Amino acid sequence: MRPCAGVITQRFGENPAFYASQGYTGHPGIDFSTDGVVGATIVHSHDGVIMFVGTDPQFPGRGLHFWRDNRDGTSTVGMHLLSCSLSHGDVVHRGDFAALSGDSGLNIFASTDDVQVAPHYHEGLWSPDGDPAMRGFVDFEDRLL
Repeated sequence: MRPCAGVITQRFGENPAFYASQGYTGHPGIDFSTDGVVGATIVHSHDGVIMFVGTDPQFPGRGLHFWRDNRDGTSTVGMHLLSCSLSHGDVVHRGDFAALSGDSGLNIFASTDDVQVAPHYHEGLWSPDGDPAMRGFVDFEDRLL
């Protein structure tokens, strides 16, 4: 399930030169346009349990973000939020309201082919079987229905 209505502005693995400085071989997730809107609705793309909500000084580029245990061995991170009323331990369901998109963290204003890519919402899917060169993140675009 798509977490928001916007088009994909950056796919998994793109822009390897930019992400090399962060220890990845490419973009570790999928970016969704919010059509220039700060405060667009984000919904949960999987059922799960919230593991973390906040900011992390070790990863300032994430801005306000959440981590969700998807209860299938994978975890999802949702980044660049304006607000998020979730708390550690909350049980959430696919399609439930998750947060409002924002421009926190590394959410650079740019546009590509007339698609505004900032503000945007970033979602990454981590798997224990994921590529070590991507710190465990995996491509999930084929799961977006």
